Amino acid sequence: MARVISELSGSLIFKSGSTVLGGFVPSANALGLTGSLNISGSKLTFNGSDVIQRITTLEAGGSGTQSLAPLNTHTASINTFTQSYYIASASSDSRVDSLETSNTTNTAAISSLQSNTSSYYKTTKQLTDLGFLSSSNSSIVSSSAQIAGYGYITSASVTVPAGTVSSSAQISTLGYITGSPEGSISSSAQITALGFASTGSVGGIFVTTGSFKATTNNLQITGALDVSGSISAKSFTSIDSTGTPTLSSPSNLILSASDAVVFSNAVLRPGKFANQNTASMSSVDGDVMFNTSSNQLQVYSGSAWHNVLDGDTTISGSAHSQRLAISSSLATTIAGLDASGFATDAELTSISSSAHTQRSALVAALSQSARIARLQITASSSTSASAHTQRNALSSSAASALRTEYLAGDTALSASAHTARKQITGSSSANYDGNRIVSNTNLPAGVFNNNFGTSGSIDKFIDAVFFPNTAPSISTGNQVQAEFTTSGSTITTLAGSDAESQPISWSLAASYTDDYVRVSSAGVLKWNALSTASMNTVDRGDGELAHPVIVRATDSFSGATNKTIYIRVTPNAAPVWRETSVGGNIITSYSTTVSEANGSGEIVKLYYTDAESDSITLTSSSHSTGHFSITDGGTYASIAQVPSMLDYETRTQYVFTASIQDEHYGAGDVDSITHIPITINVSDNASPTLNNQSLAGLNENSADGTGAGSITANDSEGNALTFTNFTLAGLELDGSVVSQGTYSGGSQLTDPHEDPFQMSSAGVVTRKAGVFLNSDLINSYIYSASVNDAYNTSVAAAITIPVADDTAASLSTNGTFYIIESSTNGTNITTATSGIPGTQADFDANQAVTWTVNPSAKFAVDSNGSLSLNYNISGSSDIGGGTIEGSITASNAFATITQQTFTVNVTDNAGPTLTATPTSANLNTNGARSGSTLYSISYSDPEGDTVDLTELVFTPSNAALINTVVGSEVAIRPNASLAAGDYNFTASLADVHGFETKTISQSFTIAQADNGTLTASPLYLIESATSGSNIVQNSDGRTGTQGDLNISYSPNYNSAVYNSISSSNHQIVVDSDGGLTTSINISGSYSSGDPITSIIYWTDQYGNADNTAITVNTALDSSPSASFTNQTGNYNTNEAISESVMVTFTVSDDETGTPYTASLSGTDAAKLNLVPQNAASSSWQIQAVEQLVTQSYSYNVRVRDNFGKHSDYDGRSFTIAAADTGTLGQNGTFFAIESLVAGNIVLNADGRTGTQGQLSVSYDASEGSPSVQSYTSSNNIIVVDNSGNLTVAASNPISGSGTVSGGSLGSTITFTDNYGNVGSGSIAVSVTTNNAPDIIFSDTSGNLNTNLARSGSTLTTLSFSDTESDTILYDNFVGAESAGLNFKKSGNTYLVQPTGSLAAGSYTISGSITDNHGFSTNTESHTFAIAQADNGTLSTNGTFYIIESAVSQSQVVTNSNGRTGTQGQVGVNYSPSYGSPAFTTISSSNHQIVVDGSGNLESSINIASGSYSSGDTISTTINWTDQYGNSDSSAININVTANQAPTVASFTDVTANWTASNAQGTDLVTFSISDVESNEPYTVTLSGAQSSELQVNYLNAASSSVAIEAASSTTEGTKNYNVRITDKFGKLTDYTGRTISIAAQPFSVYGYGIDWAANPSSQAQFIATAGDSGADEVGIEAGSVIAKLQSGSIGATYTTTYGATATVTLYHSSSTLTTMDDNNGGNGISNLGYFNFSGTSQHVLIVFPSSSALGGKPVSMYDGVPPDGTGTVNEFYLYAKDASIPGTLGSGVYYFDTENAVQGHSRWGMIFAEGKNTNNSRAFLMPDSSSAP
Repeated sequence: MARVISELSGSLIFKSGSTVLGGFVPSANALGLTGSLNISGSKLTFNGSDVIQRITTLEAGGSGTQSLAPLNTHTASINTFTQSYYIASASSDSRVDSLETSNTTNTAAISSLQSNTSSYYKTTKQLTDLGFLSSSNSSIVSSSAQIAGYGYITSASVTVPAGTVSSSAQISTLGYITGSPEGSISSSAQITALGFASTGSVGGIFVTTGSFKATTNNLQITGALDVSGSISAKSFTSIDSTGTPTLSSPSNLILSASDAVVFSNAVLRPGKFANQNTASMSSVDGDVMFNTSSNQLQVYSGSAWHNVLDGDTTISGSAHSQRLAISSSLATTIAGLDASGFATDAELTSISSSAHTQRSALVAALSQSARIARLQITASSSTSASAHTQRNALSSSAASALRTEYLAGDTALSASAHTARKQITGSSSANYDGNRIVSNTNLPAGVFNNNFGTSGSIDKFIDAVFFPNTAPSISTGNQVQAEFTTSGSTITTLAGSDAESQPISWSLAASYTDDYVRVSSAGVLKWNALSTASMNTVDRGDGELAHPVIVRATDSFSGATNKTIYIRVTPNAAPVWRETSVGGNIITSYSTTVSEANGSGEIVKLYYTDAESDSITLTSSSHSTGHFSITDGGTYASIAQVPSMLDYETRTQYVFTASIQDEHYGAGDVDSITHIPITINVSDNASPTLNNQSLAGLNENSADGTGAGSITANDSEGNALTFTNFTLAGLELDGSVVSQGTYSGGSQLTDPHEDPFQMSSAGVVTRKAGVFLNSDLINSYIYSASVNDAYNTSVAAAITIPVADDTAASLSTNGTFYIIESSTNGTNITTATSGIPGTQADFDANQAVTWTVNPSAKFAVDSNGSLSLNYNISGSSDIGGGTIEGSITASNAFATITQQTFTVNVTDNAGPTLTATPTSANLNTNGARSGSTLYSISYSDPEGDTVDLTELVFTPSNAALINTVVGSEVAIRPNASLAAGDYNFTASLADVHGFETKTISQSFTIAQADNGTLTASPLYLIESATSGSNIVQNSDGRTGTQGDLNISYSPNYNSAVYNSISSSNHQIVVDSDGGLTTSINISGSYSSGDPITSIIYWTDQYGNADNTAITVNTALDSSPSASFTNQTGNYNTNEAISESVMVTFTVSDDETGTPYTASLSGTDAAKLNLVPQNAASSSWQIQAVEQLVTQSYSYNVRVRDNFGKHSDYDGRSFTIAAADTGTLGQNGTFFAIESLVAGNIVLNADGRTGTQGQLSVSYDASEGSPSVQSYTSSNNIIVVDNSGNLTVAASNPISGSGTVSGGSLGSTITFTDNYGNVGSGSIAVSVTTNNAPDIIFSDTSGNLNTNLARSGSTLTTLSFSDTESDTILYDNFVGAESAGLNFKKSGNTYLVQPTGSLAAGSYTISGSITDNHGFSTNTESHTFAIAQADNGTLSTNGTFYIIESAVSQSQVVTNSNGRTGTQGQVGVNYSPSYGSPAFTTISSSNHQIVVDGSGNLESSINIASGSYSSGDTISTTINWTDQYGNSDSSAININVTANQAPTVASFTDVTANWTASNAQGTDLVTFSISDVESNEPYTVTLSGAQSSELQVNYLNAASSSVAIEAASSTTEGTKNYNVRITDKFGKLTDYTGRTISIAAQPFSVYGYGIDWAANPSSQAQFIATAGDSGADEVGIEAGSVIAKLQSGSIGATYTTTYGATATVTLYHSSSTLTTMDDNNGGNGISNLGYFNFSGTSQHVLIVFPSSSALGGKPVSMYDGVPPDGTGTVNEFYLYAKDASIPGTLGSGVYYFDTENAVQGHSRWGMIFAEGKNTNNSRAFLMPDSSSAP
């Protein structure tokens, strides 16, 4: 049916002629229906629900329908009435009585309505059928007569409480609408469906056109009835006896909203349309008033006002049927409304009973004016029937209000109401829940003689006897949990006990609101948040803060116990450092010392652990220099040195830090990190020591590269040493010095090398290549060598290398010497024992030598010592077995000779060796024939000498044997065939030298050959064989392997085979290969069993011959056989037709005697026919001659071969069966959805998707391949095509067919196959549900908190899906929500949003949705929780400090010094952090501490002025508020730290000025002042015994750099003084007991270079040349070097005039207290610096005063290699340092007096070098006991 959509403006009126039958009238909130609504169909549905069915269920009091479940849980029907029934009290009853007696019209109208309502229950049987109690009990009211008589439903024996409403008459009088059950109105949905307005604040009646008139039975309305306001009492002045009101206004009654009368503390008197003030009238029972102070509609009863709308709380389900009875009477009146434009009975029956429970929701929506207006009309006891009718015709909002008001409120019953309920049901008994486990542990013995102490209700007594209960006890105690335990982790499983052993259910008490933990009903207590120490807020009683959780244990009788369990969250401990292992001691710092020589690698493992076993992260990886690395080892930090060495001189200490943090540090736990300071001190590496030493040396005739020894040195740390500076220092011969330059290395004997050795870096000394050594000229070399480790400078020493005289060569040979007797001149003598040249005989020497040999007439030797012959042995007297003697002489480079004798053994020359090899195959009579080889003779000669085979001497035992040379061998052959027997021969031969002849003898046998033996298998020939047939080995005589004769030879010499063979019997023919055939036709000559014999003759290729007899057996010819195959597939009436094959058979014969023949006989042979299938007639078919019917067919068969043999097969048969008509099959269970209009029937249980349903037909046997050709269906809804596919056609849809979900469609299917067979079967199609759309609730979890659950934010999104993809009616969505929430449509979704800011708590929403089919509506609810946002927890970036000297605006810091480092800062952490909260305001309660908007802390006062000093604490409370208004506060403390006193890092003594006579102001000591707070300027004061000789001088403006100066000219002596340093804050430090030692003035030392023509080379020569020839200070030559010094030239350059002129040049001068140097220099004369004589060769001259105060003055000088072990006192040596060849200088010392004192000294000394040098070097004056510097 096509759908027409059009827009209607105005009313739709239906007329019959001019008579109006009804119409639809639109209004603002409803569509009004005038006239009757007649439904001819069987069904009325609202929102997909079958109203008729549900009302029927409601009438029957059924409990199986879910929608009735709320009703079924209640007991007495009286509970359906609210307390408002009872507050009407007795006056209500009297009012009802008055109405019943005075208003006969109303009573008659109601009676008329009841009599016209067929569904009104009048009999006990009807009530009994509905589940009411029968009338057999006299105290039970069960008839309407009783109800009418009493005026209410009650028990005759029980007094009815005043105010109880119990009869339809009363209800009608009060204005209730009564009627049959079909007409009951019980929900807002029904009221809305009838066109009434269910909500709104106005509810009056407004007639715009037509008339408003009351007739006898109806309220007549002509025209539209528009409810737009309230009916005002003042509109009615009177109502006449006909029910027609007299109006104060014109004839049309127009009531507007302003006409409504609101009774504010005024009284409405029933029965009067009057507004009377309480002050002007006395209240009587039944008066009604709206009390504005309590906002309640009240009724006066029993001298008191009672609220009308107070509700009860429980409904007892057992009296549900009685409730229906009351409802039915109330609903009767509604049946009469059809004439006035309201619903008919049929309409009312569609009201959904499930909506009954919704009616109470209407009460709240009623406007006060509507309720009051309703009371105004109904209150009068004189209301006529017409008025009553008018009342019924009130607007939908007013009428619904009253109906709802008096039918609502299934919530609470007072005790009196409970009693009334018992009165109505006619029984004082009540239901008791005994379906429980008996809990009294004393039963059964504990009942007798026991008073349970109950009174009143029997329930109490039963509970006391059977179901006493003690609340359970909780045994679980306080818990301890680690901080940061994850949400969802189990804390513990709660334990408890119950005295009655009832199961315990666990929960959290409602007073516990933190929601940090949750508990399951089984008692598993789990975290619902990440545990933090901030949860510890309550003292658990022992001074320890913990988190209190109130748990609740409830038993099955609802006995409950609460207990507070404290959960202590153990604050997370930071990880700790440990030494040696993870179990080692905890350490807070680590320090160690390593040598600068320490190699790369691990220094130490520092272990770490965490008390909570948290994962630990090592955050430091290396030292900033890269010299040390820190590697994480999982449980330790490995501190390792990276470079292979350190440098003490560069850095003596490394300080760095390693840090470990646990897994919570990154999450904000700033205290979960631990730092460890690491200090690694570097120690200096000691210098190696190298002593003067003498090596092992070597021989003068040693080879190049020969080692002379290794220099040894020591290093106390075991460092690797490197040897350097290997330079020649001196030459000696037998202890006497050999001057360098004497030799140049020109020859071995006369001119050896002066520098022939070299040294490796490892100190190994070896002989250089190509140098000459001669111990007769130089036998000791002295070198200077140095050694150093990787960390120190070189240390030098003298290394002596002795050279020993040469030694004679040592000779050796390479073995014993041999030579063969046939050797000639030039042949090498060998070490091979055969004497045949191989490895040459050889002499070796351990040094280079020259070789000679004797006797030279017989031997020769080359330069390598190899020997050879110098004559011919062959032909001489030296023959094999003898020896030849000789000697060898070796002479080395020094002409030293070595002699050694030797012997050469002369070996034999042997003759050739002969070998005879047989040709074994020929040693028999077959092979021993002329030309064949019997033996081959070969030879070998040890010396390889030439052999002539023609010289072979051959002697045979038989003349038939001859020898022939064939190549390198001799062949022994017969010259004729040999007979069997024994033979032998001998042969002799010598080589070309003829020293020896060798002979060989050989015997052999010629064997007799075999003649051969015939072998053959048993032989057969069939009796039917013809000429040429094979004789065979198979016993059948015709098949298998052909008979074959074989001649075998044993032994078989030379492959003997027969070459001719024949048969003595011509009937048996043998071919050349031994194959046997017959030459005759056997049939007629021989029969089965007869033998055929013959003799076989043969000869082989060697003439050997023999013969043997054979026998051939005659075999039987067999009969043919047949094999039958029944063609059962054709044994049915479908296929057993003419020429159909019934049987096939094949014929076979052992002899293949084709062609075969066959014949049929027997009962049914005429109906069958034989048809051969091949030329050999070995394959046959037995075919049907005609169509065969259902029966058995018999026949016989005979087969014959071409030899005449035959076989018979009798008694064969087959049976023809009737064909199968087929069995209907289906591909699964069939489903179709209830909404299907056209489409496939499917296999999926949803009835709409998946594989299409399909039918098939199966046949028990494949009888001619039957197949279904067509299907027909008996049900026109189910369509099946010829392929069996099932569909529903649009012409007959399921939708609308009356078959709905849960139903089934059946059909009989008829089918026909290709043979015309007809079959049938039945199918069923299950009709499945068309599901309502699904509602998906998707929480916006981020907004579910008090921070973000604010107006406009989305908390939950409702989206929809439909299983069948039907069109979802989004606009028809109906939602219900908790207060403060609102649904907002967004596209095809609905957003749940708050109307304002939500408080924490649980919120529930629900919604209903349907699709375009409307089969069902889905209603779902969803609850979400709004979490309370955190107020925030104060965090700090560390412990706070401020120094006592801090001034206003100084930062509070985290450094414990209170002045540097990170500024102290507070922050606020939120957990959980909803909406990224952050504080917007923050302040400090203590004005002395200021916190800025970023949380930074500083002082607002001078700390010292605030009376704070070191050790004090400044406290303040930090208050904050975030952007969401959350506020909190927390206290912090700031520690006041000490201001440190100033210090001096070190005093620097200016010792260079610590000599006498320095001027005032000379710096003696300097120092720098440091102060951690830099409290400048500083004050320095001096005290002490000699402090007056000193003064202070500040070197900078800050006075941090200070010098202590001489207050006057310095005097020699010790100066004692103390120093006090004071900073500007008044902190001071004293340094006491300090001294300054002023020494005498140092001495001047002068360094000269003397360039003169003289060339002195010794101390005596130098002193003489310098002017004192006697070296005794007497007779000093004028103008000489010494004379010039004596006369005053000290300290100046001058020229001499004595002897060879000399220029004495002053190079350097220096002040010193000693002339002696140490190994590092810088103390003595080395301070003079370098003497650069590279331009001119000069002498070094050092001049110094000979004062007792000058240290290090030599008495004598040492010229050897230092150190000198003799220990001479005051003996020194002069050492040239940094020269090209550093070393000791030959030197001397001389003292002299000056003519006048020079610089206060009259006696001076000089140290001089005996020889000149051209070095640029420094001069060191060293004690002779010291090593070279």
